[in-house]
Amino acid sequence: MPKLLVTLPYAAGIGGVESWFADLYSILPKYGWEIEALAIPVSHKRNNWKPPSYWSAVTVIGKPWWAVRDFAAHVQFEIINRKPDIVLTYAYDAPLISGPNIPPGPKVIEGVHTGMKPEIDRIAHWHYYFDALLAISEVTQIAVEQGLKYVHPSQQPPFQLVRYGLRLPPISPIPSCLDTSQPLRLIWFGRITQTIKRVLDLIGICRGLKTRGIDFRLTVLGEGTEILKLQTELSGEIAQEIVSLKGAVTAEKVFAHLACHDIFLSTSEFEGGPRTLIEAMSCHVVPVVTDIDGYCRELVRQGENGFRVPVGDITAFIDHIAELSSDRLKLQLMSEQCRSSVEPIFTIERMGFDLDRYFRQVLAEPSKRQLNSALQDLSLHLPNSRLWLSTPIRKVMRWSAYKCNLLPGNEL
Repeated sequence: MPKLLVTLPYAAGIGGVESWFADLYSILPKYGWEIEALAIPVSHKRNNWKPPSYWSAVTVIGKPWWAVRDFAAHVQFEIINRKPDIVLTYAYDAPLISGPNIPPGPKVIEGVHTGMKPEIDRIAHWHYYFDALLAISEVTQIAVEQGLKYVHPSQQPPFQLVRYGLRLPPISPIPSCLDTSQPLRLIWFGRITQTIKRVLDLIGICRGLKTRGIDFRLTVLGEGTEILKLQTELSGEIAQEIVSLKGAVTAEKVFAHLACHDIFLSTSEFEGGPRTLIEAMSCHVVPVVTDIDGYCRELVRQGENGFRVPVGDITAFIDHIAELSSDRLKLQLMSEQCRSSVEPIFTIERMGFDLDRYFRQVLAEPSKRQLNSALQDLSLHLPNSRLWLSTPIRKVMRWSAYKCNLLPGNEL
């Protein structure tokens, strides 16, 4: 039985990557895989958090997320002792905790989940450390192609697009949205941050809806750096029970919350997916989302099963929500089309089949890792200065991966 070991830099039990691991844990054993994970906690304490069922396969090591050095050392130790066949890494914020620290032996596949510039740079600088790459959407596939643009074809690791797949909730009667005497039920969930997620746009949306006299209730699920500001700015709405901040919710409970809502909001300026859109539409929740690359443009057909609005256009959000509030028949018809939009493509069975085939293909091929070449390339990217000789190697490597915009072939 082949063994898959996943590295998770954020062991929160919530969020896209953790939910993705939960899905891997539930489906890959059916294809003969043993699966485990190494994770690092976001914080020492999580309020009202209970481990989900898959947590038994997760080994939480190190200290909070900023203790990168501790985590890197633990990763090396655990990999040597566990002897996995494949290490599937996801290390968007910490280049040292995956590829460069994984000892020779297992095949290393880098999961590309966001497609942002740091991830593109990471692929360009650290492609030597990977046997293969895995993209989860067209956005991340483009990021892989950009990262490998200046890499010689003979040195490029192979990559594969395997979209997210969900264990969709059972088909149930579509909830009626026709009762205009009931408030419109909105939901937003994810990391509560302004960077990328633009969660503070919810403040303007709520105030605009109140100004127009629209009866609504907004539920916000998640945790993040902007939670206190959101609570402060919406304190009046929270006191009136118009807005409810529920905190972190595990992937296993997301569907229960979605089933009680009419409209899903996504204010993000950039997403690799997002997974949240698939989850919402599978529960017949109509999306009103930003018009960004990825699943938003792939799944949301303007005016048919949801709406797409320009990033940061709060007025457009308000207009579409107001339209659906006044025309409940339109809301109902859109709701009926949501699940059929995601069901053929984003099933966990399809994802499991594609991943199993790709992982076994990588196992059958000779290793693509070029550790000697990686060290030579790294030395070419560092400036020849005595000052750097006294700098800890961890900081040097982080500088090379994130601060240096040079690509192989354009060395100093």
